[in-house]
Amino acid sequence: MIIDFSQAVEGEFYTIDEAIPLADTLTGSREGKFLKNGRLKGWYTYMDGNLAVDCTLETEAEFSCDRCGKLVTIPFAIQVSETYFKDKPDEYSLTYSDDEVDLQPVIEDRVILAMPTQVLCKKSCKGLCPKCGKDLNEGKCNCNITDVEGENAFSVLKNMNINSGGATNGSTKK
Repeated sequence: MIIDFSQAVEGEFYTIDEAIPLADTLTGSREGKFLKNGRLKGWYTYMDGNLAVDCTLETEAEFSCDRCGKLVTIPFAIQVSETYFKDKPDEYSLTYSDDEVDLQPVIEDRVILAMPTQVLCKKSCKGLCPKCGKDLNEGKCNCNITDVEGENAFSVLKNMNINSGGATNGSTKK
C-alpha cells in the first residue's frame, strides 16, 4: 500500500481504510492460510518533514492444531505504527523519498512477527494417540499407551537421572 502525501497539509490527519492482500507464505512454516484480505484502518499525518502512520491490520487465518490437526481460525489485530523521516536520524529509522511511502514491507514484517508459535484448538487438547492415531479429545482409545515405549522418542527421559552430578541446588555441577 502506497501513501502519497505530496498534497498533504502539514499537521492534518488523514484516514487510512484499505483492503490489503496477504500472501499465505507470510504464515511461515505454520502453513496457514488467510481467510480474507487484511483490513488496514488508521491514520497518517505529515509534520516537520516526517510522516507518522498509526494503523491496525485486522484479518483471520486458519491453521492446523499442533496436537490433533483440527482446523483453527485465529483472528489478528496487528498494530502498524511507524514514523518515516526525510533525513535518516539513525541507522534504524525508516525514510521516504518523493513524498510517498510503501507500507507493504512494514505490514508484512508485522504479520510475520504476529504469527503464533503454537496453535491449539483448545488449551486442554489431548492430541492424537501415538499408536492408533485416534483423536483423544473424542474419547479414549483401546491402546495401552504405556506399552508403546519405543514409539515416543522422549519416553527414555522419564528414566533419566537429571541430577547425576551430585549437586543439590538443581545444577549439574558439583
